[in-house]
Formats: sequence, structure tokens, C-alpha cells
Amino acid sequence: MKNLFIALISTVSIHPVFAQGLGELFGGGKKDKGNKETAQSVTVSPGANQYERIDAFMKANPKFWNFYYYAAVEKYEKEYSYTTESFFTNIQRNDKNQITSFEAPGPMYSSKFVVDNPDFPRYYKGDYGSLYFVGSYALWTRSYSGTDPKNVSPSWSLKDTHILTSDGSVAKGLKFEGFKKLLADYLADVDVTYQKYQNDLKAEKERIEKEKRAKGTTEGKNVTSLKLNIDKTKLKQGEFATFEIIAVLKDGTEISTKNGGYLDEYTIELVGLPEKYFSYTNFMMDYLVLAGNKFHVPMDKAVEGDQVVINVTNKFYPNAKVTKTIPIDYSATFIKLDEFKGYGDGAGCIQRYMANNRIELKQVKHAVTKEDLLEMKWMDLESGRILINIRFKPSAAVTVDVTGARGFLNAQCGSVRKDKSGTPGGNVTLVVDPSVKSYNISVLNDGGAGAGNLSFAGPKGQFTKLVEKVSW
Repeated sequence: MKNLFIALISTVSIHPVFAQGLGELFGGGKKDKGNKETAQSVTVSPGANQYERIDAFMKANPKFWNFYYYAAVEKYEKEYSYTTESFFTNIQRNDKNQITSFEAPGPMYSSKFVVDNPDFPRYYKGDYGSLYFVGSYALWTRSYSGTDPKNVSPSWSLKDTHILTSDGSVAKGLKFEGFKKLLADYLADVDVTYQKYQNDLKAEKERIEKEKRAKGTTEGKNVTSLKLNIDKTKLKQGEFATFEIIAVLKDGTEISTKNGGYLDEYTIELVGLPEKYFSYTNFMMDYLVLAGNKFHVPMDKAVEGDQVVINVTNKFYPNAKVTKTIPIDYSATFIKLDEFKGYGDGAGCIQRYMANNRIELKQVKHAVTKEDLLEMKWMDLESGRILINIRFKPSAAVTVDVTGARGFLNAQCGSVRKDKSGTPGGNVTLVVDPSVKSYNISVLNDGGAGAGNLSFAGPKGQFTKLVEKVSW
């Protein structure tokens, strides 16, 4: 990648506000008799980030007489003396010899500091606060951690504010407005360079993508035919499949979506599958069946035609097409549906269970092979949503698990609730269509186990079987 920055030919003194003594900036103050050294001049590039600033600070301040700790009522109470070597420990550098992290001693809560952005750091984020190297000074605060100068709030508390400097004139009369101005001016100064960095980074990414697109596109390259590779020869409900599209050019060369080609240059149709599927266990949300180079065979909708037909067409060359058909495999001999059983974490923070369920069963024919199959639809009566819609052989052993959720322990999660018992098992109504000749379905709907000495297991859910014609 090209260097995103053009090195400045010369360095200049830092922003005028940074060159001021803190005593002057903050409203004046007496010299500290025990600390007569003044901050050395610090020179950095305009808008320099923290990599350059921390190096400049260390070189200018091999020893700082005072570490000021602002406690209350605009008065610094504590002072500490350090050398650069004793204060900055366990320094870590990147391959450009830039300081990416370090540790600082007790007055700042023995914190480890790490750059906020390894490419363009604007501050060092600590375990308990943030440290900003600003010219001759380093500013630490728990009141602010960020990069927006407009967010340097006047309502900050003055507690837990630290300044590192070798300028002893800062000991008395310090005004916190000066501290905030110093920080806000630095953030405004560095933001100009950061925005240029962001713009350059965006332009570089666009250049790389343009070059990549030019190499991997099929546009204008005389595509004569397509190939389609899929990682499965049979599909099962609940599975994902991955595919690769290969464009064959007139000269015999190939462009694959697996090796730099672009999926957005193709129209992909999945006949037999819906556009979306619902996942109860994954945040109870709808998800796209087709996502990138993968598609999902859902469990909440039966596959139309008992097979998936994948049609692919190149958008630039509509005559370049490919079709592949994959059958659905219903050979499973054992199916356990336990996604909806009760869940309790034992600490009392989470409990989930299915209260009322209706399961309908009907005999159908395989659309291709004409063999007998059973189709099941499982509905959550609370939401009215179909959770499961699958097909299987009549001989398959199917277990429906709606066991109740485990009880919880109040003390472990701070709950004010006192009920520690498990939840009831789910109520299940099994409706069997008269077309069904045989089936092997078992239901687990015991109550959830208790938690703690005074808790109880939840009651077993009700089970009802009906033989009546289903409506679908």
C-alpha cells in the first residue's frame, strides 16, 4: 500500500497554546521552590499524532520533577518525581519503532495504556483513564475519553486529573478551564490531520478495489459459459451449502468467485427455497436464505418440490447460464427437535421455555421419487409462528423436547425475585391427519429442574392427541 502521508520537509514548534507555561495558561501561579526546572521546548509536525508526540515528550523531559494530582477545590495536593525510565515501563513498539503501549505507576492506578488506533493514535487508552501527550505536557483524566474537541465538557469533575510536566510553575493557582482548553485545542489540531488520513485511507481503499475489480470482473471479457460447483450432492433441512461460480471466457481462461470473481455480477435463483427463514435459537430473527456464497435449507419451511434448483445467469452476458438440481435427503432415522426446550442458566438471569405448542402431522408423497413421507408443522400458539416445518420417513424416530426451564438462584444474579423453581413443561397438542398410517414421535415435556435447597421442579406439561384432518 502506498504511504498515506507525505512527510513534512521541516518540523515546526507546536501550536502556540502548547508552548505556554501552565501557570500562565491556567491563570498564573507561584513557582514551586522545590521544582525549578521548566518544560523543555517540544517540536512536532503540525497535527502530529501520539506516536510523534510521546517521543518528543520523552526526549524533552528525561526527568520531570512533578506529577500533579488534582484532588478537589482547584488545588493540587500530591506531587511525585519520576524519570522517563521509571515512569514509562514495559514499553511495546511496532515494526516502525513507534510506542503502541506502556505501563504507568500507581498515581494513575497502575494502568496499562494502549493506542486508541494503531494506524493513527490520538490518545493512549488506559485501564482507568486516558492519557494525551500535548506538547510539553501529558494530560490524564478519568472525566473524558475520546477525540471530539466539542465533547470536552464544562461540566467535568475536577477529581482524578493529572498533569505530567517538568515545569514547576504549575503548582499553585491552576484553573481547570485551562486544562480543558489545552486538551480541546490539541484535539482540534490533530483532527485536521486525522481527517486527511481518513480521506487518504478511503482513496487508497477505493484504488485497491478498483484494481481488484478490473482483474476479477467479467464485464467486457466475452463470457461464453458458466460452471457451478456446490459442496454437497444432497441437501438436508437445517444445513448450509457453499457454492462457487466459474465464468469461462472465449479464450478459455476462467474467472472464479472463489478466487477474485464477484458474486454481484450474477443473478442467482434458488427454486424451492423461500427468501428468508426464522431462527428461534439465534436471537429469534429472520435471516436471508441466500447470503454471499452460501445458502441455507430452512427448518421452518418445507422445500417445495423436494429439491433445490439453482439457476445462475451472468448479468453482462445473459446467454451465459448454468442450472444445477440437488435433491433433499430425507433418510434420517433419528431426529431430535430440542431447539425449543426450556433454558435456564441456573443463576436466575435467563429463563426461556415453550408454553403452548400445536404439532400437526400429515402423510405426503415425495415430489420426485413418490415415496411416502410425513410432513410436520410445529406452531407456537403464543406467537402464532410456525417454528418447524420438516419432512421425514414414517419410520424415523422423532423426539420433540419442550422440557421446562431450570430454576434460578437469586443470590447469583442479584434478582429480587424469590421464585427459584423450574418452569412448567410445554403443553403439546399433537394433531394427526387421518392420512397418516404410522409414525414414531415422542414428546419430552417434564418441568424444569429446581435450583437451590428450597426450590422445586416445574410441573409436567399437558399432552393431547387428536385425530382430525389438518387444514393444509
